[in-house]
Amino acid sequence: MKTMHPTRSSWFLLLVTLSLAAPFGAQASKPVEVKSAEACERILNGAPVRTVGPSPSTLIPLSLMLKAADSEFLAQVWRWSISGSKQFPTAGLAQMYRTAETAADSLVEQMNAKNMVTVNKARNPYDAAVETLKLLRSDDPPEYIRNGVIIRDNIVIVIPIMKRIVKKAGDTGLPVYAPIITKGHQSLDENDILTVAFAGWALGYWQQKMPESGYVYLQPMAAKRKRTAAEDAATNGHYRVDIQQYLPQIRTITERFMRAAEEASKSDQAAIDTATPDRRSKAVDTSPWAELGKTRLADAKDISMMPNPPNETASEILRLLDRGTLESLGKLDLNSDEFIETAIKTGISPEHLRYYIAHALASSEGKIIPIDTYKDPTVGISELVHIDFEDMLSRRLRSGVYLFGVELQNRSEARTHIPVEKKFIFAKALEQGSIETAWVEFFAFLKTNPRLKKGDYLITTYSKHELVKVEQEFEIVKGPAEKFTKAERASDYYSEFDSNGRTMGRLIGRKAFFKDHPEVTPHDVFSMIDKMVDLLDYVRADFAFPGYTNSIKHVLKHLGKDLYGPGRNGLESIAWAKEAYATGEAALFKRIQDYNEVDIDGNRFVTDFLRENAGKPVDPRLVQKERADGLDEAIDNAVKLKKFVSNLEFKRYLIDRALGPKQSLAKLSVARVAELQKLLDRSGYLDQREKTSQDEELNEQEQDAYQQHNKFAYEEKRNAALFAFIGKLNPEAVADKSSMASRALADLMSRASNFLLPSHISQILLIDGLQSKMNGIHFSVPADTKARLNLPTVLERELAKFDSISRKIWRGLYFDIAFPTGTEEAPEVK
Repeated sequence: MKTMHPTRSSWFLLLVTLSLAAPFGAQASKPVEVKSAEACERILNGAPVRTVGPSPSTLIPLSLMLKAADSEFLAQVWRWSISGSKQFPTAGLAQMYRTAETAADSLVEQMNAKNMVTVNKARNPYDAAVETLKLLRSDDPPEYIRNGVIIRDNIVIVIPIMKRIVKKAGDTGLPVYAPIITKGHQSLDENDILTVAFAGWALGYWQQKMPESGYVYLQPMAAKRKRTAAEDAATNGHYRVDIQQYLPQIRTITERFMRAAEEASKSDQAAIDTATPDRRSKAVDTSPWAELGKTRLADAKDISMMPNPPNETASEILRLLDRGTLESLGKLDLNSDEFIETAIKTGISPEHLRYYIAHALASSEGKIIPIDTYKDPTVGISELVHIDFEDMLSRRLRSGVYLFGVELQNRSEARTHIPVEKKFIFAKALEQGSIETAWVEFFAFLKTNPRLKKGDYLITTYSKHELVKVEQEFEIVKGPAEKFTKAERASDYYSEFDSNGRTMGRLIGRKAFFKDHPEVTPHDVFSMIDKMVDLLDYVRADFAFPGYTNSIKHVLKHLGKDLYGPGRNGLESIAWAKEAYATGEAALFKRIQDYNEVDIDGNRFVTDFLRENAGKPVDPRLVQKERADGLDEAIDNAVKLKKFVSNLEFKRYLIDRALGPKQSLAKLSVARVAELQKLLDRSGYLDQREKTSQDEELNEQEQDAYQQHNKFAYEEKRNAALFAFIGKLNPEAVADKSSMASRALADLMSRASNFLLPSHISQILLIDGLQSKMNGIHFSVPADTKARLNLPTVLERELAKFDSISRKIWRGLYFDIAFPTGTEEAPEVK
């Protein structure tokens, strides 16, 4: 089935497609009786909840399991429910989760569904699950079920919308429902796809038939213009997911989680109380036990406790090299041979390795480390305008900014007696008209304040949040200047700016704002944007702060300004605002203003810090001595080539495991290899991507939406073909979801780092021949690190016989021998 672009009429087409879907779908495997299923069955038959099955606290929310995919620690702490470690959703988080629910509201309106039943949100998940099953097993099952809850293998899954595609299957007498997952974020996430797949898998148990497909529906919070059908693609995106092909991943994820939980149950309490995640990951950052995990990692001086840490593979190699903690990595001499060896062995570029060393020093020593010298961005400026916006997540509003916090600080050293001036502009109500009036008042302050009349001021922000809000309110489209028409470029609603030496354009789409509020002009908007300076850019590029984040709260602590108390954050302020505007309570508005004031004060403190440290020298330990000509290039080359070959060898390992013990890539016939390469070919997708990027009728948001749909459609088709190809050669990989072959197949289909191209197959096959040839040549590896960066003469002679790819592999194989990571056989060193 072809994945459609969501045009104005596409949801009608989607519903038709659902209604015409193959009535039986993929046959689910025979259900395995588990406690959660037995409990639901018994409750259906009248047994009281409190005496049946495991308690609700032992059920696993699907969101937790997906987050735990790369962290067994989460499974461990879930199993033991460590006292005091779980942080329940706050009012602010609950408000954020509401975005997905409002996406479902929007979809329901588009569907115009008449026969829809909503499951009551009972406190006990078993109650909600049983209510869902009663609807599913009723004599007249509803066409749609809203907020259905399904439990399988103790995993709890909430399905925003269940669409009935078969009223009564002939062989089971039961209906067949397809899951529709709704989300409020901007772009498709892998967990969105897996959520649909898990939902279809769980429904398959209770329906005795698995639906062929499920759907993800995205409705971003940010409002966009809707002039064309293409624009609708940016706001009403839906994606069809082939559930069957994700079954290997489902099995792998659940088994990994359950295995970790089972192992944890065998440990004593003391061992669990001191357990530490293997590394910081997205899972550890966002789980209910995030603070517990990060605290233990910080105590262990784990190398992942820095902004943008090394990936899992590089971190493991650093551990093998005894550089796996912050303290040990911080001691690595930037100008030593060991630094060169570490870069090559880990695949970390010298530039990034220097960054990691800087952050390791900062965290292990507990102090701020200067990374680079920079110029004071405020030189020549008379006034600094520190701003911070508070905004509401609502589909009725554009930017949703209900509070504009502004603070003026005089920059002139000779006039420091001028006090800081503050202004707080609240919208009168949480409705679009009032928010527009607040924007007008904000611009009026910038244009009429006596201290700003000369125009020589800078506006500071900390992150791109405020810029994004401006772009949302005025529907600003950005892109290369040449993408805009001549008429657009001549318009008052257009301006240009420089981005890394390239001329970029931006066009205001919301012209009605200026007609309704003529006191604000497009020039005012562009002028404000041009004066914005993001302080976070300087913090990231020029300093290493102790810890794992560069958030302003964290940075201010290290500047001696611990201004944020517990429970003070942007999400909480949304919850306060909702209550404040509903009740009019002055104390709540004051709480919001006080929080906003901390943010703008924070901008001032960071600006002062940047001014004080501008032009100061870099930490001596991060100063690289001048290297011999060509040495830096030789190091970079060795890093890239060794990494290139290592990645190919790992992909071969996964392919061979998926093919099973009787097959391997090297044993496939020429015809089979050609078949594999053909299904991996993405030339059609790349052609379509190029056409979309060159389409002058599409703005940046429209192009992004189309590219996202094209990519998803291609990957779905490719994965289905790969699934079928492996299944023909090794049925176990498809039939036995617990097999090593099935897990390897799941990794090939899901992990971006394992993505296969036709050229990869040719390159993998080249490795064996070249490796065999290299093994037949007698050569010595020099003891000197720098000498090892050059191929031995006997290997260099062979290069003339090879094409460019063979040369890359030949060199990469040599560097694999010359710079072993600790897992290979040690080379002969003379």
